[in-house]
Parts: sequence; C-alpha cells; structure tokens
Amino acid sequence: MVKVKLPQNQNQNKNLNINNVAPETSGQTSHDVRASLIRSIQKEHAATGQMLRCLSEYDSRRLYLGDGFASLYSFLTQGHGYSEGAAMRRIITARFGKRYPEVFVMIDRGDLSLTVTALTAKAFESLKKKNEVHDNFAREIFTKLKHSSKSQAEKILEEKILVGFGAETKPASSREVVRPLQQSNTAPAISSHERSKHEISKLKYQNRTRSY
Repeated sequence: MVKVKLPQNQNQNKNLNINNVAPETSGQTSHDVRASLIRSIQKEHAATGQMLRCLSEYDSRRLYLGDGFASLYSFLTQGHGYSEGAAMRRIITARFGKRYPEVFVMIDRGDLSLTVTALTAKAFESLKKKNEVHDNFAREIFTKLKHSSKSQAEKILEEKILVGFGAETKPASSREVVRPLQQSNTAPAISSHERSKHEISKLKYQNRTRSY
C-alpha cells in the first residue's frame, strides 16, 4: 500500500476537535445558506465527474499496479477508504463512461446519479452479447434517465430495452394459427421478448440483493 507523508501543518492539526470549529455558514442569512448549498452541490457534481474521468484513465493504464494494488477495487477500498458498494459504482461508471463519454457530462450537471449509471451499465452489459448498442439508442436511453431514481430507471430500462433489443412485434392484422399440442422431447422455444424480460428481472433481483 502506498503511504503518503502528510505536510507538517496537517500533522500538527490532525487531532483538532471539530466541535471547536464554528461552521462558516453560521452567520449567513437563509438566502445565503441556500445559495451556498446550491453552489456546493454543483461543485460536488462537477468534482465527481472529473474524478470519474481520471479514474477511467487510471484504470485503462493500470496505474494501480505501480502504486502497489492488485486491482482498481483494492485501490479505492483499501487505499482510499471507499465502501465496497461505493467503489463498485465508481468503477462501473468510470468504465461505462469510457465507452459513452456523455455519461460524464451528465454526471457533471447532476443529470445522472452513480446508482442509475451503474444500473444502466449493467443492463447494457447483459444484452450486448446478443445485440449491438447503437450510439443513438444509447443517447435516447440516457435522455430518458435524466433525473430518475433507481426505481424509475429500472422501469425505463425494462421498457426501452424490450422495445429496442428485438422484442417480437406482429402486425395487428396478423393471426396466429392454433395447432393442437403435441408431445415432444425438446423444450419449447423461448421468444426473444421472454428472454429480455427474464434478463431484466434477473438484473432487478441482483440489484435488490447486492449493493453496488
């Protein structure tokens, strides 16, 4: 693990009791507090987006190996104190943003959360083996996901992916020929629509039972 030596003045103040430090906002008016909060939130979004860009490049160059870590995950959790879930969300988002840079821009603006971005990345990953995710289709999904919660994102992804990735559609005038059931030793064929529904359901189950 890489050990970083703190500057002398930081060593001297490391045991400082934060209860003795008055917050900077204590003397501000309510209007000033609101304005300061909005500016801080905007800075946080921008800082997160920039950190993810750096993390993406750090990952692609595998620089964590030279810093004494076996993986990017270890770099974040052991080296910088991120929780397991927080580290995974950042890793997934950083790699997803490498493919779709507009994700970083939306995070800069606060349009996408890390949770929703990571969920989207996993949805794309589960389906890319069967279908190519075209850029226009991806951008359409990103626009739909703007400012969405996790539960809203799950519904949007289920709807858009079923439509965009080969859900079977038939003309309204078409009719199916009903044939009598016959015994067969082979399992019945599963439509691409049913496969897509199954994969989305599996993703939703994984995200409820496992934190990223």
